[in-house]
This record gives sequence, C-alpha cells and structure tokens, in this order.
Amino acid sequence: MAEVRPNPIAIALNVEPGEGGRLALLFTQSFFIGIVLVSFYTASSALFLTAYGSGKIPHMYIAAAVISAIIGSVYNWFQKSRGSSASVFVTSLFLFVIVIIFRFSLDRQANDVAIFGLLAWYQVIYALLAVTLWHSAGRLFDVRQGKRLFGLIGAGELLASVLGGLSTPFFVSRYGAENLLFISILGLLFNLVLTVLTIRIYRDRMVENVIGKVDVDDTDRLRDAIKSRYVVLLFVLYLLVVSVTHLVDFTFYDQARIRYKDQNALANYFGLFFAVTQGVAFPMVALVSGRFISRFGIKIGMRVRPITILICAVFMAVLWFSGSTIVSFFLLSTATKFLDLVLARSFSGPSFLVLYQPLRPRRKFTVQVAIESMVGPVAGGLVGCVLLLLFYLDASHIGFITVVMLGVIAFWIATGRKVYGEYRNALSEALMQRSLEGGSSIYDDSMIDILKEHLTRPHPGEVIYALDLLDKIEDGSSANHYVEL
Repeated sequence: MAEVRPNPIAIALNVEPGEGGRLALLFTQSFFIGIVLVSFYTASSALFLTAYGSGKIPHMYIAAAVISAIIGSVYNWFQKSRGSSASVFVTSLFLFVIVIIFRFSLDRQANDVAIFGLLAWYQVIYALLAVTLWHSAGRLFDVRQGKRLFGLIGAGELLASVLGGLSTPFFVSRYGAENLLFISILGLLFNLVLTVLTIRIYRDRMVENVIGKVDVDDTDRLRDAIKSRYVVLLFVLYLLVVSVTHLVDFTFYDQARIRYKDQNALANYFGLFFAVTQGVAFPMVALVSGRFISRFGIKIGMRVRPITILICAVFMAVLWFSGSTIVSFFLLSTATKFLDLVLARSFSGPSFLVLYQPLRPRRKFTVQVAIESMVGPVAGGLVGCVLLLLFYLDASHIGFITVVMLGVIAFWIATGRKVYGEYRNALSEALMQRSLEGGSSIYDDSMIDILKEHLTRPHPGEVIYALDLLDKIEDGSSANHYVEL
C-alpha cells in the first residue's frame, strides 16, 4: 500500500484527520455569511441615510427592537417544538425569502417602508445567521475540537467581509447601492444550500428528536434563571454594552450623512469601512485577545473596550463644545466606531463567553438566548426612546448625546466590576456542585486558579472532576498535576 502523506496545510492549521470535510463546509458557510452581512449592511445603511438622514434613526432602533423581540420569541418557540436542526433550516430559508421581498419592494414607487425596514432588519439577519452557523459548529465538533477550529470557521466571515468591502466601490459604480442586495440574496442562497448539505451529510450529528420531550429541569426556564443575582447582573451589563453601541452608531451615521450626500458615496464609504474594520479584527481575534484574556484575566479584558470608548467620548465632547471643525468630528466619530467594532469582537465577545461558564449547561443556553433575543432589543428600544426625548427637548446635537454616552459608559464600567465579583462567587459554587463544563476556547485565570485549588480538596470526586476540566482546558498538558498529586 502506498504511504499516505500528511497534508501540510492541515498540519499548519492544526486540523486532525477526519475533520477536514466538516471544517470545509462550515468555513464556506461562514464565508458566504460574511458576504451577506457586508453587502446587506452597506446597502441598508446607505439607502436609509439617503432617504431619512439621521433624524429617523431613533425610530429605526425602536422598530428593530420590536421586530427582534418578535422574531426571537418565534425562533425560541420553534426551536423547542421542532428541534434546533429544523429551526436552522427554516431560518435559512426564511432569511433568503425575506431579503428577496425587500429587494423587489425597492423597485416600487412607494418604497419608504422597505428602505426603513432594511436597516432595522440588519440586526435580525446578523443574529439569526450567527445562530445557524454556530449551532452547526457546536453539533459537528466537540469542545476540544472547537478550541482549535472555531477560530478557523469564523475566519471565513472575516475574509469575506474584507473582500466584499473592498470590492464595494467597483460594484456600486456599475450597478448602484440598492443592487448590493442581489449579492446578499446570492449569499443567502449558498447559505441555505450549505445548511441542507450539512444536515444531510451529518444527519447523525445534526438531527435531534425533541418532539414530545418533557422538560423536567427548572434550570432552563428564564423565570428561574433571573432569581440569580449573577444572571440579573449579566442582563444589566449587556443592556449597557448594547446601549453604548447604539449611541456610537448614531454619531457614526450622523456624521457620515453630513459628509456624504449621495447613496452610492455612502455605500462606498461603508463598504471600505467594513473591510478595514474586519481586516484589523481578524489578527486581533486570532493572535491577541485570547492570549491577553488568558494572561491578564477577564477583569482586565472586560475593561479594555469601555475605557477606550470612554476616552474617545471625552475627546468627542471636548471637540464639539470647543467648536471644532466638522471634519475633525467626522474623523473622531469614525475612529470611535472602528475601535468599538474591533474591540467588541476581540475583547467583549470572548469575555462574555467566559462569563457564561459558571452557569449550568441548560441555564447557560437559556441566558444566552434571552440576552440575544430580549435584552439586546430592549437596549435598542431604550436608546431610541432616549434619542427621541433629546429631540423633543431640542438637545439632540452630538454634544449632548456624547454626554449621555459618557454616563452610560460609567455605569458599564461600574457594573462590570460587580459582575466580575459575582463571577468568581458563581465559579466557586459551580465547582462545588460539579456543574462546570469547558465550553469556551478562552479561559480566565480565575477559573484555572480555582480548579487548581480544588486539587487539594480531601474528596476524591472533587479532585477527579477538577483534573478532568483542567485536562480539557489545557489540551492534555495537565500531566504535571497528576505527578504532583
């Protein structure tokens, strides 16, 4: 028999035998999701700002909150009644059809509703596409494989975002900003096809039988989860994070609309901005954030983004009240949005994954779904109401909005400190109850330190449990602990 030579690409990417096919499917799906997001974001932002300016953004935030809450509730109900794999397929088909309807609605003379709805729908499509991708990834790979491969899967979206953003000016100059939605439709079609292929090829991993299942575990009910102080603080923290994100978005959109009057110029600007942002985010995620959080802990990792945005907001307030030029404020608002997006992906996202770790597995899922489908939309709706109030009080200029942002960031930092204290308490409790599981690719030093403390406990069960988790976290390099014991 001929000797099978190892694949040098697989070796370089740390892909083990038997993983290549699954990885290729998910990487390709991630790539087309990136194509969808960059084209849809660019088209929806340019069309909305050209038609409405920044004055209707608060109304859009409120509408997006209502739509997201409804869609999230329907998705949760369908997922529980029909199974997550069926919900992934239906979601992919639903998004494909809805974007087709949006695109052809723009050709009608009275297309105001379609233009308004596009930007509100972006938050929905972003969240649901993430669900379809990472559900499949969680089914096809276990925890240890995920630590090696999830970053590679996510790289597909980042690569597509960079390529799509850079090619936006060439496409828009020939076909117009509204026709970027045809690229979104094409990407959603490929996403649907890849979803079907994944379910069929890996049916034994993907399909679950949940119809008629009786749920007897109270930990997955939201009304029981919110009795925990830690869970409530997580909700408040996420509310503040999303609120700041929307305020940063508003200043970014407002200044972009002042700078660029034409929808094609706006589309070119957003496309290039998206490409540069994702291009910088990729090496940050791949090379910096994981090592930073592992070394300095989430106590520091959680503060990187709010402190950075706080500094930017201070400068924006100073520039505005000192009567600086419009160009200076445009550049600073763009830089703030850029930093917020990069740090959200590289620090806030990984930190939240670590914060979920002390929760029981089923409660973890319930809390994550509630945060994405309920708390996030509520934050958007609240920001929309605050902005409308400022408009009503004739205090809607960027200076006052920046002051509001400073106040919210201060609460964000203070709440983050409380969350970290509760995180350590919840972590210790989870270890005592042996309910902790290794589900994230990034771990805080607090978790590892507490696990090592449990190696000295007199009860063999606790020691064995801690050893097992350390083995998962440290990729089998925990042999020294056995020697010490």
